[in-house]
Amino acid sequence: MAFASAFFLWLLPLAALPVVFHLLLKRRQKRLAFPDLMFFLKADPRMHARRRLREILLLAARVLLLLLLVLALSRPILRNVPALGGRIALVIVIDNSASMDGLTPDGQSKLDLACQAAGRLLDALDDGSSVAIVPLVADPALDRISTLTTDRDTLHQQLARIRRTEARGSTADAFTQMRALLNRVPEGTRRAVHIFSDLHTIAWAGTHGNGNPTSPPPVLNPNGETVTSRINADHDGKDANIVIHRIPSARTRDANISIDSLTASHRVLLPGHNCTIEVGLRNTSAIAGEIRVNIENNHGKLVSRRHTVAPGMVEYVSYSFTPDAAGEYWVMVELEGDAFRGDNRAGMAFLCRDKAAVWFIGARDHYGLMPIAVSPSGTGRHTALVPVFKDPETLFNAGS
Repeated sequence: MAFASAFFLWLLPLAALPVVFHLLLKRRQKRLAFPDLMFFLKADPRMHARRRLREILLLAARVLLLLLLVLALSRPILRNVPALGGRIALVIVIDNSASMDGLTPDGQSKLDLACQAAGRLLDALDDGSSVAIVPLVADPALDRISTLTTDRDTLHQQLARIRRTEARGSTADAFTQMRALLNRVPEGTRRAVHIFSDLHTIAWAGTHGNGNPTSPPPVLNPNGETVTSRINADHDGKDANIVIHRIPSARTRDANISIDSLTASHRVLLPGHNCTIEVGLRNTSAIAGEIRVNIENNHGKLVSRRHTVAPGMVEYVSYSFTPDAAGEYWVMVELEGDAFRGDNRAGMAFLCRDKAAVWFIGARDHYGLMPIAVSPSGTGRHTALVPVFKDPETLFNAGS
């Protein structure tokens, strides 16, 4: 059992408070002088026993109430898991999309919590059960699973290698791979799918499988209850239990700023020629957001400054650089300080050539000093531009 807000478990000792108060406030017997004991002798002794039993039941109810309250605050995320006794064919889907980079309400990484819960699920299976782990986002660093395996060590190693990506999850691809794995399972074998995800709306909304009616539904249940869904890719009639384990997200009041666009004045550069990059920053929140824009290229961080974006608006930040030699260049833009990091990075690559040709249509004498202004030496030594004179007839014949 994994808990989304595990720090509330430290409050479990508070469940013993009713017992402590009962002992501290328990009435002590006192000897009192009374002139006649006739009424006490006629009292039914069973009344005292029933009163003690009522007090014990009331005390137990109070302890149980506090215990359940603390457990509810800790928010267990593995609920109503089907019985795992016996052999089973299981596919575990781990959401490794950009949204899993966030934190749970108790400050733990959502992806780490998902992998830990999946590891406990593996440990609860029988030794003969076969399992496959499928990431929601295809990652070249992970081995593509083509079959289910019973090797627990290999499965735990695959869980440890899962890392957050900066892509949006494709549920259609994950379900296609899941069906392909489970359709190879022999007849009579129980089949199940466990999905660990924060159920980000962008990845889970809409139809899957290009509108294929046999595709599983999107968000099956946001609370993690067991839902039976038909996996019928080959129309074999096999069913499998699909269980959603919803990883909760911490609430934040910060604004979310995303990179809306990244454009450049030139994609092919020349040495000594200026290139301007324009970054579009979109505020998708209802409040203004202040972030730090970091722009880095081959030679290290060049620009880092604060920028404020109004709610629902797009602001633009410009950055210029001049390559000093021919070669490959790149620029990486990263935002810092907003509520969601999954949409905070964007990059662009450039090719800086040694020289570039400038076509002049017609004879050289027709242009006077313009070719010299473009390239004083005519070889592109100073300006990286080489004048090339083209005969109009030659161009016309080549075009035809």
